[in-house]
Amino acid sequence: MASNQNLVTGRSQQLFLESLETLYRFTDRLFGWIMLCQYAAVVVWALLTSPKTWAGNASTIHPHVVAAIVV
Repeated sequence: MASNQNLVTGRSQQLFLESLETLYRFTDRLFGWIMLCQYAAVVVWALLTSPKTWAGNASTIHPHVVAAIVV
């Protein structure tokens, strides 16, 4: 009887660990996509809010746009 109990306990622990690993992988992928979407949103936001800066007659790309892309 104890042998069957150990088998069930061992198998349930194995299934739990596999389920947990699947959940970890899903969460990692989800946050990877969220980070990529967040990066794209920041670049778009920088381009929409202040794409250029003016100093007299000269216009250049605003440092926020460069920071959004590079940093």
